[in-house]
Amino acid sequence: MEPPVKRRRLATKDCPECTICSGNVFEVCHPHISTRQSLLDKKNRFGESFCMICRQKHPLVDHTQPFRVVLGSSTLAHLWKTRTFSQNCKYHIDFDCIIGGQIHDVHSSFLDQYFPEHELEQHDSCLNMTSPMDIVLACGVNNILTTDSVQIIIKSYQSFIKSIHKHEKRHKVRNRIVICPILYAPKYCDNRLPPNQNYLHKVFEVNQWIHQFNRQNTGIDIHLDCQGVSFLPTDPSQGVTHNYSQWREPQWQRMLHMGKEAQESAAAQLLQVFESLDHLETIPQTPPQHDLLSSYIVEVEEEEGECK
Repeated sequence: MEPPVKRRRLATKDCPECTICSGNVFEVCHPHISTRQSLLDKKNRFGESFCMICRQKHPLVDHTQPFRVVLGSSTLAHLWKTRTFSQNCKYHIDFDCIIGGQIHDVHSSFLDQYFPEHELEQHDSCLNMTSPMDIVLACGVNNILTTDSVQIIIKSYQSFIKSIHKHEKRHKVRNRIVICPILYAPKYCDNRLPPNQNYLHKVFEVNQWIHQFNRQNTGIDIHLDCQGVSFLPTDPSQGVTHNYSQWREPQWQRMLHMGKEAQESAAAQLLQVFESLDHLETIPQTPPQHDLLSSYIVEVEEEEGECK
């Protein structure tokens, strides 16, 4: 009997093993928030689970409508806890967020949970994701501080998108994708950073590609890059002006995550995206009559600048 092969440990945090992303070769340790896994773990004999997002019991998949999912890292993690989201979300949205995850990590999680290689042989309808999917990708921020070039980051997105298209071809459905641009976080974009630590040009170029992708595919864009800045940079050589009050961390050198006010605004943008995707299906050439971003405004004091 051969001894078991020792797996290689990959850890972004000091935390228990992630059973979703680990396999025979790698022991992966990272915080992984998966509503799909949570629903599967709690499924009763009627195929229902208590959902931490909706705060009620419902089937794992509603086959009467598109399956809505946010795939990302920490950028939109816990967004369902905001007042804006909890009071205004009309349907279930899956969240699959890997804290510290890069694009390839989120891509792998999508393949494992929503498009596994063995799914054609899988007879459990709860595990098969055969419905059309409306997908919001919110990953890429953790690629910025790596040696990945702009071209490599874009190719990582394109590889991810190719897998999503493979899913729709296999199941003869129509999947729609909207990509969130990367935040201009002070941690890697502040004007006070030395040139070799300032990644503003990289973020700017990746975001230019993301916005172009959104316009050319669904025609629906999300301006998450407006969060935490007074206005969007048009020329990265001139730097970016931050609104430091909209970031969670107290020191500017550590500012990476949105604060409460920015999260509420981001939740409104996210819900607007899914509503707009619904209008693509029902009213293809007519914009939504109801502006979610206006109605979900949080009661906060307005700041000066183009981006709130």
